[in-house]
Amino acid sequence: MARRVTQTVDKNILKQYIKQAPPGYRYNPALPLQLADKVSSRGDPRNKPICIHDLSVLLSCWKSNDYNQSLCSKELQTFNKCWDDAIAAAMAKRKNPTEQTQSDGKLSKHQVNNLLKRFPQPKS
Repeated sequence: MARRVTQTVDKNILKQYIKQAPPGYRYNPALPLQLADKVSSRGDPRNKPICIHDLSVLLSCWKSNDYNQSLCSKELQTFNKCWDDAIAAAMAKRKNPTEQTQSDGKLSKHQVNNLLKRFPQPKS
């Protein structure tokens, strides 16, 4: 029958790798353990660059055709259509900021801050 790793390794060696609080340990927080009334305004990872593929196709076409726009009209139209669609979607989203358009159910930082303003945390 195979032996387990914990049976073959010395118990003293295992104690070095298992981090446990000693008995009687008390956690002293540096700050009060309560939520803030706002979240940080770091960049939103859901903001993705738009039309990158179409732009790279257009630039490679220009490079291969010595930057002649008449030879790359199809790629230019594709990029312009993608750009116009992205701008229209951004304008529609800006008109209805309260409407949640994310399908993953996550709120943006602005929506979280609005909720925290409406329902502030009790101060102790």
